[in-house]
Amino acid sequence: MSSIDYIDIARVQIDKAIELYYEEDYICAITLAGAAEEIAGKILKHSNGEDSFLDELIKKAIKIDSVHQSKDIIYEMNRTRNLLKHFKNDDLSFKPFDDAVMIIMRAISNYVSFKNSKTDLMDKFVSDPKVLLFLEAISE
Repeated sequence: MSSIDYIDIARVQIDKAIELYYEEDYICAITLAGAAEEIAGKILKHSNGEDSFLDELIKKAIKIDSVHQSKDIIYEMNRTRNLLKHFKNDDLSFKPFDDAVMIIMRAISNYVSFKNSKTDLMDKFVSDPKVLLFLEAISE
């Protein structure tokens, strides 16, 4: 039996999420990238003492406003991922493409922060014109 560690699991999950994204299977891409984001983020924190992408965002939000806003950010950033993982008698509205891009980017960010490298699929995704256009639009 071959040996695999958690960062390898995250890599496999991110690459598969990207493949699913290109197949326009956004729901599965979101859930798989969400799992990878969490794994890579925890590895980053445990091994290097560094904050995950989401942790950094929360710290920035606290500087701007308050702890209350950080709880809102956590909820919103993980809302779609949690809706797709857990049954809740809640509003099931979300934007599959938008949420897939965001969660995949968060997973890639955590992975790259730990490994200092990207796979070919990760590189393709972060340089994809459609992804870049979306990210540019939401940053304005």
